[in-house]
Amino acid sequence: MPQGGVLPANALLCDAWQTLATAVETFYARTGTLNAVTTDTKAAGARGPLPRFKAIAAIDAGRGLGKNGDMPWHIPADLKHFARTTTETRKEGMQNAVLMGRLTAETIPEKYWPLKGRRNAVVTRNPNWTIEGAYVYTDIADALTSLAAETETLYVVGGGQIYALALAMQACEELILTRIHKTYDCDAFFPEFETSFEMAEELARGEHKGVAFTMERWRRKPGA
Repeated sequence: MPQGGVLPANALLCDAWQTLATAVETFYARTGTLNAVTTDTKAAGARGPLPRFKAIAAIDAGRGLGKNGDMPWHIPADLKHFARTTTETRKEGMQNAVLMGRLTAETIPEKYWPLKGRRNAVVTRNPNWTIEGAYVYTDIADALTSLAAETETLYVVGGGQIYALALAMQACEELILTRIHKTYDCDAFFPEFETSFEMAEELARGEHKGVAFTMERWRRKPGA
């Protein structure tokens, strides 16, 4: 069992509030940053193979994620895509997990926390930090290993430094990316990924208020 308390039951919300919550949760999960969490990849290897996991993000043409904790675009189809992808499971009774950095977790409004229908987990360098409704870890490899036992799919959802750590691990087998075909003024960025990943399929494409976007699935290249 992972370290941490049992996630509390969420109160039922009306449809309007659920729609708003979906937008808010996606915004904060993707634009948050992590305060210098690191992991020793050699030590992680000594534990044995890490469980496979995926990363999901929305990025602009320059791999930007946001600026000053704010997402400079609003694409409803992408918000629904994030919620659906990280929540849906193939097996009845199973849940997915979303793993994020501490600052990402702290900026999610209390009434929307934890992200419903998923196991929430946070990585922080502070061993004394706690938050209700999530499992807390000080090492990303420990988090992935512990969560895997009772999780169908593990998703890393941000912020920028967590993405960088995750993509450096061979266990990160897939990227689910919404690529927005416009460049915005950003100060947080998704790491370079084309060297280690190749596009497997285009999931969807669309346009919102003149801004085109594509949703893509990328897989790790053999040996990368």
